[in-house]
Order: sequence, then structure tokens, then C-alpha cells
Amino acid sequence: MIDVLLMTNRRTSPGGPTGNRTWDLLAGSQLQLLLLLILFRFEISGYFPSDEFGFTAAPFEKEIWKVADDLYLKGWIRVREKFAQGELGGDVNALSYFRKWVEQQHNTSGVIHTSHFFDDNYGITKLPAPVLKCIKDMRPYRKKRLHAGKKLIRKDLSRYEAYSKAEELRREKLVDEAMVQDY
Repeated sequence: MIDVLLMTNRRTSPGGPTGNRTWDLLAGSQLQLLLLLILFRFEISGYFPSDEFGFTAAPFEKEIWKVADDLYLKGWIRVREKFAQGELGGDVNALSYFRKWVEQQHNTSGVIHTSHFFDDNYGITKLPAPVLKCIKDMRPYRKKRLHAGKKLIRKDLSRYEAYSKAEELRREKLVDEAMVQDY
């Protein structure tokens, strides 16, 4: 019997690699997922007290810095007494762990009230910030003292307003109970 393929000018190629092709695709997509970079912004509101030397929110700043640095995140962080905000970038797993850490409030140096993550940007090829940096409060001592004084004045003013409202309600109640009118 004559082989038909030999009589034609058609060339045959050897077979491709054998194996489970779906496994190869799955492994490739997992690898792409691990290499996918994300950039997002966050805002955390809460109370982060100062340390024994008077540096504003230094313990929480060290704590959030350590978590971000251990996860090899890049970007910037700003921490003050009432809030923390920043823009961080890194791989998917690291940023999801950072978000989970913030939302579960695993902090020992302050109290997180609310956290908000926004401006998620997936699929970045290169992160804009090459390092993780912390933006410090660079106001001079005089300005810090002035702002602290204004904050105390506002606090006292709100306390006095609450006292005057309570006194006014007390007088109205007294007038209503005694049925006496003040002319």
C-alpha cells in the first residue's frame, strides 16, 4: 500500500507538548495576578495620641509605617492626631492585606473610627513613587502652639455653649413647673 502523505508535497509538523493546557493557563493567570500592581488612596479618621516626647501621632505613624514597609509598599503616608491619609502602591496581595489590617483595626497605638479607600487603580506597570516616605508635620513650634491654643479656645467655647444651653433649659423648666413668667 502506498502512503498518501508521501505522495503529496504536504509537510507535517511534530505534535505539540502534551499535558493539561488548562493548568498552564491557570498558572499563567495566577502569575499575572501576583505581578499585578495596584495604587490606591486611603483616609483613616480616629484618635492617635502623641508619644512621651510630644511628637504628634508618632506611635501610630511608626506602626502603620512598619506594616507598609514589611509589605514592600511604595508611596506616601501622612499621620496627624485626628487622621491618617496616604497613597500606597504595590502588588495585589500586599495591598489587600494592608486594607484588611486597617479595617480590622489591628493597632495598639490609637483608635481607628472610620477608614475609606478610594481611587483604586489596577494594572499599573510602574509605580509612581519609588520608596515609602512619611510626610512629617513641618510647622514651626510657634505655629503649632498657636494652633493648639485655638483648638483649646474652640473646646472651651463649645463647653461654655453647652453649659449655657443647659442653663437655659433649666430656667425654662423652672418657669414651666412654677408657672411663673419672667417679664
